Amino acid sequence: MSAAASTRADAHPNVLVRACREHARLRPSATALLDSQGALAFGDLWSAVQARAASLDALGIGPGSAVLVRAKRDRHTLQTMLALMLVEACYVPVAADASDYVIHRCAEACGGFLLEDAGSRPLVAPGGGVYGACSLPAYGIATSGTTGEPKVVLIPVGALSAQLQALASIYGIAPRDRVLHVVPPTFDLSFEIVGTAWLRGATVLMPEHAFADGIAALHAYCNMHEASIVNAPTAVVDAWLAWADAASEHLPHCTRLWIIGTETCRPSTVAALKRLCAPSARRINAYGLTETTITSTCWDMVTEAMDGDSVPVGTPLGGAVARVLDEHGRPCAPGQRGRVYVGGVALAIGYAGDAASTADRFRPDPWGTPGSRLFDTRDIGWIDDLGRLVVAGRCDRQAKIGGIRVEPDGIARVIETHHDVIAAAVAGVPLAHPSMLAAWIIARDEIALGDVKEFVAQRVQPYELPRRWCVVDAFPLTPNGKLDLQALQAATPDLGATGHWDEAVAPALEKAFNGNMPDPHTSFLGNGGDSLIAMAVVTEFRRLGLELPLSALWSEAPLAEVVGGARPAAETATPRASGFVTALAMDRCRLQALRALGAVREVLDFVCGPTALQADMLVASMDGCVEGAYVERLSATLGALDLPRFKECWRIVTSRHDALRTYVMADGLGRPLLLCLRDHDPVWELEDWSHLDASAARTRCEDLLRAIVRSPLDPSVGPPFHWTARKLPGGRVFLVFSYHHALLDGWSDGVLLDEAFALYHGRSETTLAPTGSYRDLAAWLVGRDRDAAREVWNAQLRGLGVDRPWLLTDRDGSGPADSHQEHAAVPDAAVAAIRGTARRLRIPLSAVLRSAVANAIAEVTGSREVVIGMLSSLRPTELAHVAQTAGLMLNLVPLRFGCEDVHDPRAAFRRHAALEPHAYLSLDEVRRCAPELGVAPLIDTALVLDFFAAARSGEGAGFVAHTRGNLPCTIHIRTRGAFGIVVEHNPAAVSPECVRKLLDAIVRNLLRTQDALLQDAST
Repeated sequence: MSAAASTRADAHPNVLVRACREHARLRPSATALLDSQGALAFGDLWSAVQARAASLDALGIGPGSAVLVRAKRDRHTLQTMLALMLVEACYVPVAADASDYVIHRCAEACGGFLLEDAGSRPLVAPGGGVYGACSLPAYGIATSGTTGEPKVVLIPVGALSAQLQALASIYGIAPRDRVLHVVPPTFDLSFEIVGTAWLRGATVLMPEHAFADGIAALHAYCNMHEASIVNAPTAVVDAWLAWADAASEHLPHCTRLWIIGTETCRPSTVAALKRLCAPSARRINAYGLTETTITSTCWDMVTEAMDGDSVPVGTPLGGAVARVLDEHGRPCAPGQRGRVYVGGVALAIGYAGDAASTADRFRPDPWGTPGSRLFDTRDIGWIDDLGRLVVAGRCDRQAKIGGIRVEPDGIARVIETHHDVIAAAVAGVPLAHPSMLAAWIIARDEIALGDVKEFVAQRVQPYELPRRWCVVDAFPLTPNGKLDLQALQAATPDLGATGHWDEAVAPALEKAFNGNMPDPHTSFLGNGGDSLIAMAVVTEFRRLGLELPLSALWSEAPLAEVVGGARPAAETATPRASGFVTALAMDRCRLQALRALGAVREVLDFVCGPTALQADMLVASMDGCVEGAYVERLSATLGALDLPRFKECWRIVTSRHDALRTYVMADGLGRPLLLCLRDHDPVWELEDWSHLDASAARTRCEDLLRAIVRSPLDPSVGPPFHWTARKLPGGRVFLVFSYHHALLDGWSDGVLLDEAFALYHGRSETTLAPTGSYRDLAAWLVGRDRDAAREVWNAQLRGLGVDRPWLLTDRDGSGPADSHQEHAAVPDAAVAAIRGTARRLRIPLSAVLRSAVANAIAEVTGSREVVIGMLSSLRPTELAHVAQTAGLMLNLVPLRFGCEDVHDPRAAFRRHAALEPHAYLSLDEVRRCAPELGVAPLIDTALVLDFFAAARSGEGAGFVAHTRGNLPCTIHIRTRGAFGIVVEHNPAAVSPECVRKLLDAIVRNLLRTQDALLQDAST
C-alpha cells in the first residue's frame, strides 16, 4: 500500500475504516466475518483491504472516484467496499447479474465506471477537490427513477459515520455480538448491518444463500451460530414468524435484539414477535430511506405502547429530525396527518448528475440551522401524543418490494419502449401491502410476453422486473380520467390464471401469494414466486398437514404439478427433537455434547447460550485464572430456625425459578452452554455445633466463612448454588448461601430468600411471583406500585434547577468522538484500611466509593449538588436490550449527593438504600419525576464499580456502554485487589486536564474518607 494510503488510514474521516484498522491492530484474531469459506479475522480482513487499496491506488482511483462493483454475498465484495472507502472513493454496488445497459446508465449517472473495467481505463486524477473530507461520497445506491432511468443516491462519509455511531449505540452492539446478514449487498441495509457490527468489533454472520434455503434452514443457522442480533426486512421476519407458528417453534433464544424495517410493520407482527421471541429480547421497528442514510427513527416495541392500532416508527436518532408538514408547508399538530420530511446530519448529497431531482426532493429546513435541509420522503404520517412518528402510507405511487423502493411508473415507461406495446401499467400487488410487481399491457397485435420480459430485464434492476404479467384490451379509468388500479386489479384477480385449484389447497396458495391466485399452468417462478413466497407456501401447506419440499418449487414444472407432489406429513415426518436439540445437532462439537447428555429431553427444560457478559464471567471462573472469581456469599446468624422446614421451602423456590436449576457445559465448546435441569435438589452441607460454647462457635463460624470465601464454586459440576448451615448453641443457626454471579445477580438473591421465608411462614404459593424465567419475575416486580415509586423519586430529585449544566464539561465541543481514558491507583495501605473500617461500620464498600467520587466532583466543579448514575444489577423491562438468560439486568440509578452527604458515607448510604425498592423505574421515567429539569442533564457521570476480576477477554465491561449515552465521562473503579480508577471521557467535551484533576481529587477524597472512617470506628 502506498504511503499516502497508509496515512489516510491513520486519520481517516470514515469511522468504519478507522474502527476496522483498530480492531486489526488490537484484536487481530477476533472474528470479523463468518461465511461459507469459514471465519475471517479482523487482522486478515485488514491485510486484504490494504492489498486491494494498493491496487486501487495504482489504477488512479482515489477521492471523488465513483466505482461500480458487481456485488455478491461474499467476503471479496466486503473487502472491496472497505478498500474503496479507504482510498476515499465512492463504492457503488450493483447486482451481480445486472445487465450491461443498467450498469452503463448507473455509471453515466454518477460519472463512474465498473471496477472490472478499470484496468483498461486511462489513469484519472482524483476528483476530491469538489468535496470536503466528510462530504466525500462514501457509497452510492442505485434506485428506481420515475422515468425508468436509474438514479444513484450519493451518501457522504460524514453522514455514514454519524449514523453508524448512533445506531451502534442504540443497538448496544458489543464485540461478543454475532449479527445476521441476510439482505442483498446492493441494499443499503447491508451497510448498516456490516457497519454497526464492525464499528464495535462484532462478528457478521453471512449464510451463503441467505433465506433462499428456507426459513427452517435460516432458523437452524441462527441457533447453530448463536446469532445475537437479527436486522432484517419486515417481510423476512413475517415469514419467519409464520414458519415458527406453524412449526410450534419459538424464534432463536440466542437472539437478544430483533430489528425490523424497510416495510410497513403491522400490529400482528408486533404481537407475534412478543409471543415467539425470547422474553428478554429487545424488539425495534426502524424507519428510514436511502436518501436519509438508512435508519432515521426507531421505536422500541418493549418499552413503548402502540398508538392505538397504528405501529409507530419512533423518534429520530441523535442528529436527525423528523417533521410532518401540511399542504402549506406548516408543521402539523400532534395527530394531524401530513407529509413526512426527514432532516439532520445524515442526509445524502443528492442524486448524482441530477440537480433538478435533488432540488425537488432536498429542500431548505426553515426551522433548522443555516444550510440545513429536509428530504421529502413522500410518506404520509403524523406525530402522536408521545412525540413519535407514525407512517401511514405514500402520497405517490412508489412501492416497496422486499424492502427496496421501486418506481412502478418508471418501469411502465420502460415496458412501453418495446415496439409491440401500446401502453403499460405497473403496480405492487396486492395494493395495500405489495409483495411483488405486476404489469398490465395493451398490445398492438399478438404479443410474445417472453420477449417483452427479456427486453425489460435488460433495462431494469433485477428487483424491478415484474413477476406477474397480463395482457388487457383497455385500462379502466377513474371519473377524473386517471388510471384506476383498484378496478384493474379487481378485473384480473388471478392475473391470467386459466386453470382451477383443488378446493383444499387454493386458499393456502392464495394466502401465500399475498391474495393473488397463481396460475396452475405456470411455474412457481413464472407466477412471481420468490424465496419469501416459497417459505409461505411450505408453511401454509404444513398447516394443512402436507409436506412440500422447498426445493421442488424452484423447478420449471407447472405449479399444479409441483403442488400435486405434496405428501401427508405423516409419510415424511421423522421424530423431531426440540428446537435446541436440532440446533445442537447441526454442529459437530455440539453433537458430541448432545451424546454426552444422554436422555437430554427427559432431564432438561432448555439449553441456551449465555450472554456476552455471562460468557466472560464463566470463562474466567472455570479457567481458574482468578480464585473465587464471580462467586458471591450471603451469611447470617438467625434465631431458632426449623432447618428441615426451611430446606423444603428452598426446594420449592428452586423448582419455581429456572435460574436456580441452571448449570454450565463448556468442555469442547467454543462458548459455554447453559443447561436448565427439569428437577434439582439443592445442595446443603450441615453440621451440629450446638455443643460448643458461644465463643468457640463464633470463632469457628468466622473461620468457616473465610474458608468458604476461598472455596471455588464450579458451575460446570451442577447448578452453582450451595447452602452451608451450622446449628449453634441456644438454638441459633449460622447460614451461608453461595452462588455464582453469572447465573444470579446480587439483587435477586434477596428476592428469592424473601420468597423462601414467605413460604416458611405459611404464605400460599399462589400469592408469590410467577414461576419460570427470570424475565417473568422481572415483569412481575416492575408491575408493582409505580405511583409510589414516582413519589419517592420526585422527593429525591426535587429542587434540581432547569439551568443545571454538565458539571464536568469544560469544552464547547459536542457530538460523538473517540473516547479517551485516564488511570490512577490508590495505595494498598489505604485500600486495606477502607475495606476493614467499612466492614466494621457495617456499610458497603460501594457507599464509601460513591461518597468519595461525589465529593471529588463537588471539589473540582465547585458545585453543591452532584448526581451520580450508579450502575445497579437490577431488573427493569425497559432495558430489554441487555440480554440475560438467568438473571442479569442493569439500570442506571441517579443518586443525589448534597454537601452534607459527601462527608458522611453512612448517612448517604441509608438514604440511598431507601431508593432501592423503587429503582425498577427506568431512567426516563425517573427523569419525568423532576419536570423542572426540562432538558438539563440529570446525571453528571456514570459510576461503574467492578467487584470482580476482569474476564479473560477484557471485553466484559463493554456491556455498560449503552447506558452511558452521551455522558461526558464515565468513572470505572475496580475493587478486587488494589483499587484501580479509570475515567473514560469524550475529549470534545472534557479536557484531559479536567480528568486529571478529577482523578487526583478521587484519590485524595478516598484517603480523606479513610481517616474519617477510622475515626468513626474508634468511637
